[in-house]
Amino acid sequence: MVLIDNPLDRPSTEISAAMLMSYALSVESMDSHPIAIAITQALLKQGISKLTVTEFEHTPGVGVAARVKPTSTDVGKAVLIGSPLSIARSTTEFSPELSRAIESATSRANSIA
Repeated sequence: MVLIDNPLDRPSTEISAAMLMSYALSVESMDSHPIAIAITQALLKQGISKLTVTEFEHTPGVGVAARVKPTSTDVGKAVLIGSPLSIARSTTEFSPELSRAIESATSRANSIA
């Protein structure tokens, strides 16, 4: 998942784990993909709160994109959730550490969301 404050900016890097899960829940709860449903159910069981989603787009085989507003006065953040390849096409390059983690997980046939 990638959060972008402004389309011309780099992805956000400073966010709490709880807020990150709120963004994920808010977007994934709008999608009907089985992985999105599982993520939604798990986050709801943890008591994570949903935020307002003002835009949502699902692209089959790629992932989802949305604009999520934590408060009514916030312009919101663009949120991208999908495969590492689809996110990399939409944003900047991943850090070397994240690239190694993705490569390690995919070499073990793990899915990454």
